[in-house]
Amino acid sequence: MIPDTYRALQLAEYTEDLPRFQVVEKQRPKLEKGEVLIKVAASPINPSDLSFLKGQYGIKKKLPCIPGFEGSGTVVASGGGFYANYLKGKNVACTSSPTGDGTWAQYMKIPAQLCLPLKKSISLEQGSMTIVNPLTAWSLVEIAKDLGAKAIIQNAAAGALGQMIHRLAAKEGLQVIDIVRREDQKQTLENQGFENVIISENAKFERELRVRAGKINATVALDAVGGEITGTMAACMPNGSHVIVYGGLAGAACSVHPGSLIFQGQTVHGYWLSSYLAKKGALSLIRLSGKIQKLMHSELKSEVRQRYSLEQGEHAIKDYTQTMSGGKILITP
Repeated sequence: MIPDTYRALQLAEYTEDLPRFQVVEKQRPKLEKGEVLIKVAASPINPSDLSFLKGQYGIKKKLPCIPGFEGSGTVVASGGGFYANYLKGKNVACTSSPTGDGTWAQYMKIPAQLCLPLKKSISLEQGSMTIVNPLTAWSLVEIAKDLGAKAIIQNAAAGALGQMIHRLAAKEGLQVIDIVRREDQKQTLENQGFENVIISENAKFERELRVRAGKINATVALDAVGGEITGTMAACMPNGSHVIVYGGLAGAACSVHPGSLIFQGQTVHGYWLSSYLAKKGALSLIRLSGKIQKLMHSELKSEVRQRYSLEQGEHAIKDYTQTMSGGKILITP
């Protein structure tokens, strides 16, 4: 039986500080044709969620709203239509719609095309982390290969996404230079066999990056941070290289010296997963999802550090903000 009401984590205000949530009771929504109702099992917190909570993301919903960009669950009802009916009773990975409620709720109504059926070998917990990080890692490595890269640089390498990118790039035959902020992060990656790990806070960081980038001919950099390091990576790579900016963890504008663009011929690109996926049809996404799920127990596996209920939403955000590496934080409605 599907209840008439359900609990959800509601955001009333975009803020730079830790958000204040309220657990509210919502009425079960009416489904239109092509829509499904999902009983949500789990939803990870990603950097994009933090940007959204601050009002700094590419999507800004009318307040109050229910946050959460991705998750997993079971389709318990269909509003009709071939794909929606096909999904009924199946476990799926899903993303929230740009205008509707997010995944931090017990139930969520979304268009069926925002769901990808999960293989039986994928648990609902792993399935909740199938879209944002794995698809970002996959697409960034594909873009680097399309740009002719034989080796890449990435920052924020100690995070779950950074580790995915490294493992996937290595599987595809690319060498990787991993940039981290602290010695303990370097040790963690080196214990996994990562060979080119450098610390951005070290005094000789820029010289070390230039030497290593030149030695392995790293011509694509994946930038999750922004700020000054965008320009540093551009300046340290061989001429004619590319920096792909896909995040802004520094909270500052990307800074690139004109000389890198004029004399070195470097190019800076922007990347947004939503735009990348929008160019693909439904069948292409389903095929891509199948490829991704085959790697969910290996190169694209995510470790879970902690699980929080809806009532613990503020603690979950605080925990994730304080330590964004070392495993994912899940909200489990």
